[in-house]
Amino acid sequence: MLRKGALLGLMACGASLRAWDDGTKMSHVAGRSHSHRLHVTDFGAVGDNRTDVTAAFEEAVAASAGLLGHTTILVAPGTYRLFPISLASRMTLHLAAGATLLGMPFGSSTAAWPLISALPRWSRGRGDTITVKGTGQSAKLPRNESKALLHGANLDDVSIRGEGRTSVIEMHGWDWSSRPGWSGSHPSLMRFVRSTNVRVLNVQLRNSPYWTCHFWECDRVHVSRVSIIAPLDSVNTDGWDPDSSSNVLIEESSYEGGDDCVSVKSGWDCFGIENGQPSTNITVRGLTCKGPRAGIAIGSEVSGGVHNVSVEHVHFVDTGCMVHLKTGHTRGGAVSNIRFSKLTAVGTLGDGIVINTGFRSNSRCPKGWMPPAMTRMSDIKFVHIDASNATITGYSFDFGAKHANPPEFYFSKMELRLEDVHLPRGRRGAWRCGVVTKLSTTHVTPKHACYE
Repeated sequence: MLRKGALLGLMACGASLRAWDDGTKMSHVAGRSHSHRLHVTDFGAVGDNRTDVTAAFEEAVAASAGLLGHTTILVAPGTYRLFPISLASRMTLHLAAGATLLGMPFGSSTAAWPLISALPRWSRGRGDTITVKGTGQSAKLPRNESKALLHGANLDDVSIRGEGRTSVIEMHGWDWSSRPGWSGSHPSLMRFVRSTNVRVLNVQLRNSPYWTCHFWECDRVHVSRVSIIAPLDSVNTDGWDPDSSSNVLIEESSYEGGDDCVSVKSGWDCFGIENGQPSTNITVRGLTCKGPRAGIAIGSEVSGGVHNVSVEHVHFVDTGCMVHLKTGHTRGGAVSNIRFSKLTAVGTLGDGIVINTGFRSNSRCPKGWMPPAMTRMSDIKFVHIDASNATITGYSFDFGAKHANPPEFYFSKMELRLEDVHLPRGRRGAWRCGVVTKLSTTHVTPKHACYE
């Protein structure tokens, strides 16, 4: 039952809201003829950093789902402790300056962390089976995964927004480091599944146990003015993971943590091939990335394909590398029309630009499974890259070791073009050649000695 204050909130009606913040002309969400405002405090939420307010947030979301038009759920300053909640269509979760959503620690005495059905993108647990196309063989699919703190599935027009770096969503990432007997995975801080018109704006996200922002099979995603912080020694704490998603814009944001700043994905081995959903039309611009990995990655899960990616005006500070193209012998998938431009770096880098073919096979695929064709990477361009003020401890250009197997063992095609690219000479060497089948360079330092 709604409290009196919440009922008053339902009566508020205003002008139509814009589909995207700050004039971004990506899309317009039709049908916003009414707007409403609800306050989580009217549903019993208390921001005292002690009370479990999960039920209050769930009531507010349920109330918003029953309204015509778009509803903004307002979170006042304070620290609100909660377990995962599911969001609704046509809603904005708005955190005031000084408001923090704090995920309950693992093993809290108040409740168990909820589990949900796993996504059919890649397997790593016990579960049911699927039949892999063209083989007649079965593969295990995980039974469950830990639910993200903020979860949305099959939604349209949903936003999470704040008022700057003091609008915080945080988890106890370190608390999940070792959980013997736990049947679920480490949870993401937020995950959207098969949703459209998704916005994450002007908030700070901290200490996710796993990928911080995961977008799976989503369309029209906008991330702007978001800062992500995770321990520099953490693993799998990626910033943003567009996964089999389309029309994604990630801009004017920052990442400081232990893994990839952005990683574009589309499924792991047989599950990615079976699902068949590529990531397309991905734009990353105006980011700052810092951490021992913290580069922009394509892969390694590229089995469903990755196409039309633009990465520009990204600044790297003390990162493992600037760009990391990842795959493995059993990935398959096509990657095409990828452009990296106007990237800069300072501080100490592990390597400059890296191609890595060593990522492991998916053990949940049928024994001996191989993709229909090796990974095909074509039309990969690097333009106007300047790391001349950085130090590189490894290789300037690490395009794979001199493998015992020929390039075609890993790629059906790997074609790169470098133009106006300037990196310092790495302490281990300038170039390590191996898996590129075609390389074109113009105004590149250090000068290459590969494939001539």
